[in-house]
Amino acid sequence: KERQARYQRIADAASEQCGRTIPLRIHPVASFSDALGTHRKTDTIVLLWEGETELALDQVLRGNAPSRLSLFVGPEGGFTESEARLAREHGALCASLGKRILRAETAGIVACALFQYCWGDLGRRQGEEPLKG
Repeated sequence: KERQARYQRIADAASEQCGRTIPLRIHPVASFSDALGTHRKTDTIVLLWEGETELALDQVLRGNAPSRLSLFVGPEGGFTESEARLAREHGALCASLGKRILRAETAGIVACALFQYCWGDLGRRQGEEPLKG
């Protein structure tokens, strides 16, 4: 509980710093399966998996921006095949970052920056429309 509250304070401060109108919500620690079930209601679930050979993140980014997105980034060593299969069963898109295998702590940051650049307002002047797929 204390750790979650600390992470929420960090997220709130970061949201305020970057002018985010909807603050990030830090969820309690959950099992992988429970987390997938919780996020099943989300428009799009993306699981970054270095074992994915058919869908790259750039293909996901070419689609229309979802109103809600849940991003799953694996632990060091990545997700297992059975975890990727379970994610697909919950409706997730398993996507690769390509040849690069990033550390767990940077993969999420990179993916979020790419989502914001393609679907959000990162890198655009005020009032400018996001890139289209």
